[in-house]
Amino acid sequence: MTIYDNNGGFGACGTELHDTDMIVALAKDTWGASTYNPATGAATNPWCGQRIKVEYNGNHIFAKIMDMCPGCKGADIDLSLAAWKELTKLDEKTRLKASWTPA
Repeated sequence: MTIYDNNGGFGACGTELHDTDMIVALAKDTWGASTYNPATGAATNPWCGQRIKVEYNGNHIFAKIMDMCPGCKGADIDLSLAAWKELTKLDEKTRLKASWTPA
């Protein structure tokens, strides 16, 4: 898992994302195709809004998948700053080994 900045830009699910949100971005490999409703433009990818449990070093958090990570591979995830700090208790932005499952 890694960490990424969310400064009010729109994620792959079509909503504005912030560092204070408890969210993750899913690897492009797992995400699949980005799909949209042609009538409304709303994102229809089945991962959008799914809640997951992320575990690291005996700690866990619950977060929502709200974005896609183009640089991530396989089951890798990118965490928002809020999710990262709550899970790892670290200020350092680095890469760590964690696991996640649907919640």
